[in-house]
Amino acid sequence: IRPANHRLARCPAEVVGLSRIWGDFRAAGPERAVAAINQPSNGIFAMPAADTPYQPLVLIIDDDLTVRLLVSMSLEQVGFRVEQAENGYLGLEQFERVRPDVVLMDVMMPEMDGFAASAELRRRPEGMKVPILMMTGLDDHGSIDQAFDAGATDFITKPINYALLGHRVRYLLRASAA
Repeated sequence: IRPANHRLARCPAEVVGLSRIWGDFRAAGPERAVAAINQPSNGIFAMPAADTPYQPLVLIIDDDLTVRLLVSMSLEQVGFRVEQAENGYLGLEQFERVRPDVVLMDVMMPEMDGFAASAELRRRPEGMKVPILMMTGLDDHGSIDQAFDAGATDFITKPINYALLGHRVRYLLRASAA
């Protein structure tokens, strides 16, 4: 996760808002950031209008609450709906319930890691064509190869560039629809 830096002044207001929340995480932990997110007056979130076009559903599977919240906030701000799960087992259950358009999954998680969860998802008929974006701090060639062998569509390393994440997810959806 990228801390706030000197380039933030040139970023869109949404990214500045994410950095402010990230500062809350570092200063007081996730509970304070969740409270800030839930305040309607913070100017970060808005309810979509009734005539809003279809919003793709993203399932985020990561054991790190901070990452799940930051990824959720960045994607919701650019028009995605988001569901979350904290490990591979719960992610597979959530996948069956919500049938997302795309899955973002961490590699290193307790109980069932992202490699195993991705492979299991690909074995299911409804999971064969859903794009899977693996997110991890591992950037060695072996981990990247293992992610693609397990069925990943794409692979990004942490720290995640939240300003570009929505574009990356939209590209995955366009490519999977072609």
